[in-house]
Amino acid sequence: FRRRNVSFRYPGADKDALKDVSFTIQPGQLVVIVGVNGSGKSSTVKLLTRLYDPTGGTILFDDHPLPSYKLDDVRRCTAVLRQDHPILPVSLGENVAMGLAERAVSDAQIQEAVRQGGAAHLMSKQTHGLDTVLTPKNGSYLHNSSEKKNEELKKISEEHNKHTWLSGGETQRLSAYVFSYPS
Repeated sequence: FRRRNVSFRYPGADKDALKDVSFTIQPGQLVVIVGVNGSGKSSTVKLLTRLYDPTGGTILFDDHPLPSYKLDDVRRCTAVLRQDHPILPVSLGENVAMGLAERAVSDAQIQEAVRQGGAAHLMSKQTHGLDTVLTPKNGSYLHNSSEKKNEELKKISEEHNKHTWLSGGETQRLSAYVFSYPS
């Protein structure tokens, strides 16, 4: 990615969230965006993943404007690791497989994805491996779901004897898999 003099203002806002920002990300480079509240970290990520388009300047990918690529392709080739990545009250393997929803995957493929994402140590600590049922932080099971459904999911999770809690860092590692499929 290369950003040239990018500015961005949220719809209805009276000032720019980003103003005249330029930087380059090399292929294969790991980038961590840090800064104080309101410095534009989230806005930058939203622009790179095309949740929004810049109000000024250009974002280039391989020297082509980012909007010239299909949105699905842009999102498929990027990975964003949030501190509060959602975990569902299903097995460790099912949480990973949900990111691969368009394809049926084997346990071996899920284990490889976990290994490539740096979460193999997390999986090895679990008595039940990929079958370990994960318990979301703060007991929140699904967002935007009815209280009745939340209670049903909570009951199912509590009845299952293979559940575990993950720390924020473990959650990030679990969500950080890189996966390739044979053609």
